[in-house]
Amino acid sequence: MWKPPDEITTALAEVDARGLDQLGVIELVTMPVCDAARDAIDRAAVARHRRQASALDAHALLVREKLAATLGAFLGRFGVTDRDWELTAHLMSVSSATRRAVADELRQTEEQRNEARGQAEARRARIVANAEDQAATAQTEHRIMTVARDHDDWIAESKLRKCLSKKQRGYFPEAVECLVKNGDLEARDTVPGHGPPGTEYRPHNGWNQDIGQG
Repeated sequence: MWKPPDEITTALAEVDARGLDQLGVIELVTMPVCDAARDAIDRAAVARHRRQASALDAHALLVREKLAATLGAFLGRFGVTDRDWELTAHLMSVSSATRRAVADELRQTEEQRNEARGQAEARRARIVANAEDQAATAQTEHRIMTVARDHDDWIAESKLRKCLSKKQRGYFPEAVECLVKNGDLEARDTVPGHGPPGTEYRPHNGWNQDIGQG
């Protein structure tokens, strides 16, 4: 029977004041559930415990059971019949499709975030590597010029390389090419008949001793 809002508020206040004792003994009644629903829920529970299915999949069947019970109550029945269980499959298919779409969108977003993070890390690594290469090349250039300047005459490439550290030898081609290009170092091919073929170097006149660091 319908009651005005004020009467409903008063009744709720009385219930809250007296507590649940006024309800007396509450008897629990087991709702009958069809075998198809019970078997599906039991199989999902076993699969979840064996880590063969996600907890979300098992929970979806419990939601379906509640929908089936609600449908039965709406039709004036108490319990879940095979027909109720079948009908709720259509409702859950829509829910599952929505859940998959949301999961796919979240996965794509995470993949894009990971890809962007990877690209940013790669860019930072390239920047760091480039800075390290530039510093190592500059140090190698300074070492080459120091050795060449301390030598009285032309110095063979092989001898010049021996005066460099193992790391500096790896930067020798770029360093010596840059020095020759900038005019800090002169280069010439070895004169035939004076040892094995190769290249010799010497500082250009007026070379600035303060070039580079290291």
